[in-house]
Amino acid sequence: MSEYTLSNTALDIDSAITRVVKADNEPKPGSQNMVTSGGVAAAIVDIGSGSNAVITVDSFTETSLHDSNDGLSSTDTAIPTSKAVADYISNQSFITIEEISINLPGGRRVGHPTNKNYHNSVTVNIPGFSQIFHIELTPKSHGDAIPSTITTQDNAVNGFVMTFDNSSATFAGPIGNSSGSSRADTGNGYTTTFKVFGIKS
Repeated sequence: MSEYTLSNTALDIDSAITRVVKADNEPKPGSQNMVTSGGVAAAIVDIGSGSNAVITVDSFTETSLHDSNDGLSSTDTAIPTSKAVADYISNQSFITIEEISINLPGGRRVGHPTNKNYHNSVTVNIPGFSQIFHIELTPKSHGDAIPSTITTQDNAVNGFVMTFDNSSATFAGPIGNSSGSSRADTGNGYTTTFKVFGIKS
């Protein structure tokens, strides 16, 4: 007869056999014992029937499935149809970002004797939004967009968003900021874009 050397101690072997001999009759949280086949079968049956039922054959009948008219909720355990899910998603409000072109007007420069720091403004309609959260004017280097007598970008002030609501926005145009009677009175406007962040209607 062959001889074998066991790597487990007698205590380990006794503990393992005890878990089988004293098998649980049903699955129990935290238990390291084996479970009888009858206990496993009963637990599976309980999942699909009675007060513990999760999903049963009846869950898929026409009357049990929820369609678009039933709506979806966080406490509803019924199974929705794919159309119900699609309709629910399409009815949700998602933030849209839309970019729109705009022509900004110029304004009087700093140092103008009668009207310093005067920004001309322009108001544009923004259709298609039920709610607008934020408007962002695209930054632009003035460069050639300022009068020839004002030669550097530092000598012009960028346009900016003045006010907006859910259907329109008012923008201020750039101004030159050099002083002196020989300077041009206004900073030239320029064409740029602005971004609308909101919910489409």
